[in-house]
Amino acid sequence: MISRRALLAALAGAPALAAADARDAFSDVLSDMTSALAGNETYNIGGAAFDPVAAAGMFMSHLDKSFPGREQLRANLESLLSTAVVTSSIEFVKVQEGEADVDWYMLFRSRSDGSEIERRRKVLNIHMNAKKKITSMTPIDFFAPVKIK
Repeated sequence: MISRRALLAALAGAPALAAADARDAFSDVLSDMTSALAGNETYNIGGAAFDPVAAAGMFMSHLDKSFPGREQLRANLESLLSTAVVTSSIEFVKVQEGEADVDWYMLFRSRSDGSEIERRRKVLNIHMNAKKKITSMTPIDFFAPVKIK
């Protein structure tokens, strides 16, 4: 027989477990998305040429079909990835079931000469459904193409 104290302790730990599960789900998806942005260039895997359309497609594969502004985001990513090599890092600010605030940092280097073009950092609010598909991400202009001077 389970004691009242043990039952209360188990119930108190349930939200922490749910938060850990939510963090793991977001971490898996966002890790794949940042890898898609980096392509194989960051780690020089396989030495294959970088394809911005394929990389954008890998990123987009984690978005739900109902994602608002989906086609504009795809166009922005293709433009961004065709002009810049992207390095990303993310840090979770807040995570709960189906929603996360993520501090996302990106560094862009020119594809033509490797010089630094721009740095971006913003906290994005991201919603994900039970199928582990991103249903919204704001602000979406975080992924706008870079302006080369």
